Amino acid sequence: RLRPNWLRARGRVSLESPEAAYAVVYMNDVMYGGLMTLHQIRPGEIQRMEFIRAMDATIRWGTGHTSGVINVVTGR
Repeated sequence: RLRPNWLRARGRVSLESPEAAYAVVYMNDVMYGGLMTLHQIRPGEIQRMEFIRAMDATIRWGTGHTSGVINVVTGR
């Protein structure tokens, strides 16, 4: 509820695919899945969540993050 823009599609990202792209979810800097995987994370485990812009995500994790990353940091 606090950051609804994180969950919005970023629009068409390539000429080959007419579909809109969504942010990818990472947990503790490891790819976790798409947005629906956020439902699998227990709120009590989360220390913080951060949105990483597409350009910064590409520098940090490589290509394939055209709509950015939601990085979930847990207490583990």
